[in-house]
Amino acid sequence: MGILLAVDYDQKQFEEISEDDKGIVSGIIFKLAKSQPENFIKQLSWTLSDNPDDLFIDDDAKGPGACFHSRIWMESWSKTLGKCEKKSIRFATGRIGGQTIVAIPLMIVPGTFVTRIEFAGQTVSDYNVPVVHKHLEPHLSQELFDAIIQQIAHMFPNADCVDFRKVFLEHAASKKEVTLWQEDPERTHHCGLTGDWDHDLSQFIGKSTSKKLRKKLRKLETFGTVTFEDVMEPTRRRYAGDKLIQWKARQLKDLGAASVYENTGFCNFLKATICNDDSGMVRLFSMNINNEPIALIYALCLEDYWFLYQMSYTAEEPGKYSPGYHLLLNVMERACRQNVKTFDFGWGNEPYKRRFATQSKSLYNVFRPLTLKGQIAFQLCNSKRVVKNLVKSSQHLQSAAKFALRTIGKLQAKQSV
Repeated sequence: MGILLAVDYDQKQFEEISEDDKGIVSGIIFKLAKSQPENFIKQLSWTLSDNPDDLFIDDDAKGPGACFHSRIWMESWSKTLGKCEKKSIRFATGRIGGQTIVAIPLMIVPGTFVTRIEFAGQTVSDYNVPVVHKHLEPHLSQELFDAIIQQIAHMFPNADCVDFRKVFLEHAASKKEVTLWQEDPERTHHCGLTGDWDHDLSQFIGKSTSKKLRKKLRKLETFGTVTFEDVMEPTRRRYAGDKLIQWKARQLKDLGAASVYENTGFCNFLKATICNDDSGMVRLFSMNINNEPIALIYALCLEDYWFLYQMSYTAEEPGKYSPGYHLLLNVMERACRQNVKTFDFGWGNEPYKRRFATQSKSLYNVFRPLTLKGQIAFQLCNSKRVVKNLVKSSQHLQSAAKFALRTIGKLQAKQSV
């Protein structure tokens, strides 16, 4: 069973205040969240609902995690991965004078040894954050998040631990007083856009790179007519989505990396977001030759914030001439000309992300043991994370690990034959 927690102020007291004073009072309440976060949480009442219409996030949520808690994202997850894993979400609302201000999606995950509390869909989201109203966003700190986690612990006495992955907060710093925070070795990378594409482009690539790209584009044009497309037509979106999944599975297999694209539930989840989104948030961009895709980008696009979620390209001959790079620049130019302020490359340390990023920020793994079994689980998880982080922080160890995975994959393939 999954639960969405939300906070609720004393509406009766708030509704007695005149409309002219509500903005001032709500501002004072929001500041309390910054100055006295534990006090702020203790004054809140927590309510639950099974009705997804109670979610406020599509209209009022702001920040980098908003796209991962949108209606299409949560509903697609529930119907695919959540259903496969027999997990579900309940919804709750927290309001000030009828306005929801905070929501956190959670799952209760029973195991053979421990029962965990997790963010719903945290394995498919690049960021996992409390979704808050735009007026509360400046006050969302690690201390406030710790206070919320402490409240969660009181609500679920049968849980052994709270285990949140890839948490993104503007003002987070590792500490151990209330919750055990560990900085992830892979950072998140943002690119600020100015609205002047010629200026921005000159910051990303120099004359030499620009010359090489023009040469590669001319080579691609020898294969046929090159076009760029914002894929809108439903049948073509389904086709493009299938291509993206096929290409990503092949690329990860070639790298010897663990592939989520071998998970049928995850592939069905991606297809559901592509085929069922009527909000315009999930967008597919394509670079084509003779109307056939050679590179694809799956982006989550809010009004002034675009998030690059997946990118891939063909293994055929045109794939040798950087079609993914050409498409990325085309999509960034679209974003810039539409006055998008932030182009987010998401979680990961791929070289192209660092190249384009104007800002990189930390993500955190947050673990709070609630019982003795939770303490034991933390020690085991911590040992595993230390090894994993060590591998990720060393280029030589990464290469060795990938070589081992590729070798094992080849041996398994021979045995299956």
